[in-house]
Amino acid sequence: MSRTEGLRLLLDRAEPFYLVGYNCRRAPLSNERFRRVLARLLDRESLVSAAFRGYADAAEAPLRPPWTPEALAWDGTAELPFLGEAGELDVEAARAAFREAGYRYDDDRLVTRGPG
Repeated sequence: MSRTEGLRLLLDRAEPFYLVGYNCRRAPLSNERFRRVLARLLDRESLVSAAFRGYADAAEAPLRPPWTPEALAWDGTAELPFLGEAGELDVEAARAAFREAGYRYDDDRLVTRGPG
């Protein structure tokens, strides 16, 4: 943001938050292992930096202390860390994580043998 003479930048902590949510009633999102890998495809720090240019913080939970469990309090390290670096996804690491979660690949298509 540029500085302009005669203008003053005021910062205040806002209450709203942005959340990535899932419809857990339908496969494959009904599978917790799938959702946990999916969460690792998002680089929170890069998203927040690109969208808010330093005026927001990444988080793992939408609530702030004292309502956020200590285990979910943001300390700069995600419980489910991004599968890449600096906003660049490590595709092979992502594929390996989906395989560990019980999925397989048919050429480049992610598949599972049974329902959700």
